[in-house]
Amino acid sequence: MAALAFTACQNAPSQVINMTATPAVLATNNTKVCYEQLSQQLAQAINYPVKVSPTVFATTATIFLEPIALRQANGQRKDGMLLDKPTQFKLELNNQQCVLSQVGNTFKVTLDLCVCQTAQ
Repeated sequence: MAALAFTACQNAPSQVINMTATPAVLATNNTKVCYEQLSQQLAQAINYPVKVSPTVFATTATIFLEPIALRQANGQRKDGMLLDKPTQFKLELNNQQCVLSQVGNTFKVTLDLCVCQTAQ
């Protein structure tokens, strides 16, 4: 019985899925909903509100989000209150899907409302 199962597996058509991700940028024809989804996913990743401009990921596959510096009531920066490093995100094209991931973290999400193209 085991030999039959092995033979059946060998004869089954193979479905190779390309798991190679390439650096990507957002296509110029993306709509407002793409940037809203991107803002929402970035905010979820860093647990802080994010609003992105239409130029984000326009020319590069990587962005950095810097933490907000805490300030005094007069606007002067509080000393010693900014300890976090910038958070790096990358955009990749994987099987025709835009994939946003946080570098050095397990956060990864498909941006199904966005159109990506290979970064030049």
